[in-house]
Amino acid sequence: MRGGGAVAATVVFLQFLLWALTLPSCFGGNVRHDHRGLVIAGKRRVLVSGSIHYMRSTPQMWPDLLQKSKDGGLDVIQTFVFWNLHEPVRGQAEMRRFTAKIVNMMKQENLYASQGGPIILSQYHGGTNFGRTSGGPFITTSYDYDSPIDEYGLLRQPKWGHLKDVHKAIKLCEAALVARDPETTSLGSNLEATVYKTESGVCAAFLANVDSRSEATVNFNGNSYHLPAWSVSILPDCKTVVLNTAKNYGAYFDKKGAGVTGPVQLKGLRNGSTVDLSSQQWTYQIGLRGEELALSSGTSSLWVSQPTLPKDQPLVWYKAWINGQSIGRYWPKYTAPDSGCTDSCNYRGSFSPSKLYLVAIMFPRSWLQASENVLVLFEEMGGDPEQISLATRETGSICSHILETHPMEVDMWTTDEETRTRAGPTLSLDCPFPNQVISEIKFASFGTPHGTCGSFSHGRCSSEKALSIVQKVIVLTDSVDMIV
Repeated sequence: MRGGGAVAATVVFLQFLLWALTLPSCFGGNVRHDHRGLVIAGKRRVLVSGSIHYMRSTPQMWPDLLQKSKDGGLDVIQTFVFWNLHEPVRGQAEMRRFTAKIVNMMKQENLYASQGGPIILSQYHGGTNFGRTSGGPFITTSYDYDSPIDEYGLLRQPKWGHLKDVHKAIKLCEAALVARDPETTSLGSNLEATVYKTESGVCAAFLANVDSRSEATVNFNGNSYHLPAWSVSILPDCKTVVLNTAKNYGAYFDKKGAGVTGPVQLKGLRNGSTVDLSSQQWTYQIGLRGEELALSSGTSSLWVSQPTLPKDQPLVWYKAWINGQSIGRYWPKYTAPDSGCTDSCNYRGSFSPSKLYLVAIMFPRSWLQASENVLVLFEEMGGDPEQISLATRETGSICSHILETHPMEVDMWTTDEETRTRAGPTLSLDCPFPNQVISEIKFASFGTPHGTCGSFSHGRCSSEKALSIVQKVIVLTDSVDMIV
């Protein structure tokens, strides 16, 4: 199947909350809040929220980003308004036109746009710092940060699918979550249960194992539950697990300091001396001579053609342009492994920089022409331009791994115990784009396979007919659900 930085100036942020309220009765309804949550049209709601920074993607990408966020279970989408971009000259703001565009987009998507306000939400799409919005030395143009929708606008699996299920599982607990304050009890060392109940007896529970290394089996309400290390099991009825959060993702992202790291020396003077500038005052300069000369277009008469490309010699910058559009800084790789994350990667426990990942330069599809695209690179560190390669980012393979002990699919969860027993866990595969089909099944096993996506192998117990059966059912379809 085919498929960071900060603005180098003072920035005033105005925040819009874009509420994906799908109930028509909520439009124009009364909204209030208390310590338990928001009350919309007289009903308490749990709203799942995420952040999309619109200026870190192109306008052509916005509708698709909104749709994928809604499909992933978001009710609220928040964005910053980067005021320095909309008012480059004092008193000459473009906010009216921009605000109208955002509100109209929300109407087209059947969303509700609220007024701005002070709130911080989880980032759902990172994006890319184009042009001069990327930071100082060693700061990549990417602002991706392993978000559920990557900077290309593609779903990052399994994270996006996992969060989609988490959001659904939380919504199954909504009535109990917003009713009263919870009660938390210890189930052992680093183990606890948090229970929410309504006055009528509706109950939801969250069983947590905050140990970053050891799994555990706990007893809760007379039943036994297995809790992997650093995970939470969600029980919408205080009895049955609908989802456990134990998942690992990603490769690595290098950690490098921002700004001028020094020392700074001026070398190459005519008398052969060196001047130390480290203690001098440093400020940002607005505009660069190269921008005035339009060197980034590739058509300036100042460019000199040579029969061979320069190799391993320092030039000026380390920035890139595609057809005159500034991509920002491309990534000088330092310590991240080419292989990305391996089986030894461990994302359990508290955050640390080693749990970040490596990314590469990205430019939007809308910036490309049908032919004769011009790529301009200003390379400060030296290198071989003949080694530059361009690659498309597309989803070429998908995989899924499920056990008989897994909970049933969140969409199928019901309070009826007999129905839950008959359903069982479901293996689901979906093509990410329209007009795509699954063209080949490379591996299938019903037994005890081991490994990771892309490198599974059969275990001691395996059915010889699994591959042929799966091929017959799945090949040339765009999606499939198989009950295990």
